[in-house]
Amino acid sequence: MDTDRLDATISRVLWAGGDGQFAVVLAKDEDGDVFKATGPLADLTAGQHVVLIGGWNDHPKYGPTFAAQWYELTMPSTRDGMVKFLASDRFKGVGTVLARRITDTFPDTLDEVLTTEPERLADEVDGVSEALAQRIGQTWREAGLLPAIIARLAQVGIGPTVAKTVASTYTVDALTIIETDPYQLLDIQGISWKQLDALGRGAGIALDDPRRLAAGTYDYIRRRCAAHGHTVIARDEVVRALPGILGAGLADAGMRAAVTAGFIVPVADGVVSPERLATVERRVADRIAQFISSPPVHPVERIEIDPMLTDEQGQGVQAVLRERLTVLTGGPGTGKTTTIRQVVAQAQAADWTVAMCAPTGRAAKRMEELTGMTATTVHRLLEARPDDGGGFIWGRDNANPIEADLIICDEWSMADVFLTDALFAAVGPGTRVLLVGDADQLPPIGPGAVLRDLGQIPNITLTRLTTVHRQAAQSRIVTLAHEINTGTVTPVVGKQTDVFAVPVDTNALADRVAVIVKERAPAYFGCHSDQVQVLSAMYKGPAGVDQLNKVLRQTLNPAEQGAHDAHWREGDRVVVTRNDPELDVSNGDVGTVVGAMARERIVTVAFTHGERTFEGEQTNTLMPAWALTVHKSQGGEWPVVVLVLDPSQNHMLTRELVYTAATRAREGLLIVGKPHLLEQAAKRADGGLQARKTWLVQRVSQAHRPPF
Repeated sequence: MDTDRLDATISRVLWAGGDGQFAVVLAKDEDGDVFKATGPLADLTAGQHVVLIGGWNDHPKYGPTFAAQWYELTMPSTRDGMVKFLASDRFKGVGTVLARRITDTFPDTLDEVLTTEPERLADEVDGVSEALAQRIGQTWREAGLLPAIIARLAQVGIGPTVAKTVASTYTVDALTIIETDPYQLLDIQGISWKQLDALGRGAGIALDDPRRLAAGTYDYIRRRCAAHGHTVIARDEVVRALPGILGAGLADAGMRAAVTAGFIVPVADGVVSPERLATVERRVADRIAQFISSPPVHPVERIEIDPMLTDEQGQGVQAVLRERLTVLTGGPGTGKTTTIRQVVAQAQAADWTVAMCAPTGRAAKRMEELTGMTATTVHRLLEARPDDGGGFIWGRDNANPIEADLIICDEWSMADVFLTDALFAAVGPGTRVLLVGDADQLPPIGPGAVLRDLGQIPNITLTRLTTVHRQAAQSRIVTLAHEINTGTVTPVVGKQTDVFAVPVDTNALADRVAVIVKERAPAYFGCHSDQVQVLSAMYKGPAGVDQLNKVLRQTLNPAEQGAHDAHWREGDRVVVTRNDPELDVSNGDVGTVVGAMARERIVTVAFTHGERTFEGEQTNTLMPAWALTVHKSQGGEWPVVVLVLDPSQNHMLTRELVYTAATRAREGLLIVGKPHLLEQAAKRADGGLQARKTWLVQRVSQAHRPPF
């Protein structure tokens, strides 16, 4: 396809994809002819003038279409175009009436006024405040810079969506930074080191420049930590890798530059950490040391333990009542829920206030169902609200702690060091904390291994429940889970009480899974297809989540004949991929679409805790959930789970992964594909949680000095 440049005015965004980038727009060319364009155009709004870079093709759905590779913004050339541009969503608080006043007041000098003297709007245009005038001026300047930023970043393969992020982050300084010190863009998501270094070469920055050395070293360390969940990394490993990143002979200089810049922190001999992770992990360690050294409020004089509890359960209850920080862990069927109920009963008898939470809404809802008490997400308990940088501002902290005598947090195997830091900071003086989880599950997606590390810290009582109760032992799901943890799995063949082996070749796997979910499982278990959850180890490949979701959607929720195949439609099963306290949804929450307006990008989803409406960019946090990765399923439980195992996933299949998948099933587990891979995966215990490198235990020992 030849590359053309096409001047156009955007009339309407017809459809925007869930990725926040691809869109189909209706536009007019310079002759007034209307046409459709596709590409990374989701950020455009009606009235904007652009130069589309790409070429024409014959789209199977939209007909003759201009396929844009990227675009450049230009200023509108007519009065009507300018009014429409100023009234667009880009200029918050303007609107059509005010846009006309501004345009009529400065018919020939608007660009100069908005660029250099935006305060004149407040003086000369009725209805424009000083604050609004400055905001309009800044937005105008950013829009004017954006074409140059897009063009410059496109030279190294950075697309317009990331370019817009650069422009909004650095505003009027963005182009100067790109041309003089592009390594400042290190924290912008979507820019690789290779692209960043190419910008550095273009800016004339020398290979041994400390800015380059510090950025390259830090980039490797943080990406390595993010990929493996580490909070620390061995210096020798970094030094071995740096020549391939910075160039021969520059490794030691890179380490020194990164330390000098404050990007990384030496933790101990031969160990370093990204500064942010070091700070957070140190705070968590300090809080743990405080918990250990200070007594809880409301000491319990007399503890009466239910005689029906096992010794393990009884010891766990007593620990919670006597200590500030305790941990309860155990596999399926070992009585974690019974122990929690007894803890709650003791707390209520002592007239304590109890707060219960979990990392996801799904896990919190299950906690409510099992205990009969109100539970919420950790983010909601901490009164979180999003900040501009993609993180959170916590309403509950050291200055405004959680008002409770006891905080019980379930599924803490999912919690990384950042969430633990936020929780611990909000624990008031004397308040008890009980962390509950299954230490054998997959580690958290974020950095750290808090549940594991707490069990290695002296003076913190960790109760591990190991006794499988008689009723639970009748379930093959339960016994299989414990076999997986020992690394010795009895082969699953045919039907074994509530576990089924369904051998299927790769090329027929997705279609077979669809039949199982739609017909076989509901008929056998007496459930609805919505109660059957498909799990896979990875997204890509013939047995991956992407392919499974495609086939499952076609089978379970096909589009009506002749209907537009919208990104979302009623009946779609979706999962949230990011915590959003304002909507009260958590990463991993699964729901069903009950309303969708594709053109307006509005999607209403029904969750177990109520309906939520996603608008605009919020819809980008939704993904199909007919099939989920095992990682994404953490904290959830379904009546029936279909676990897909295929040779294409071999490198992903580990003990922790298949154990986590098996323990998501309550009534039935169907192993579809190559069931024998379960036995192989159970023997692979050298990765995941055990391989995570952290420094929490050592930090606590440094922070907590016993008085003897």
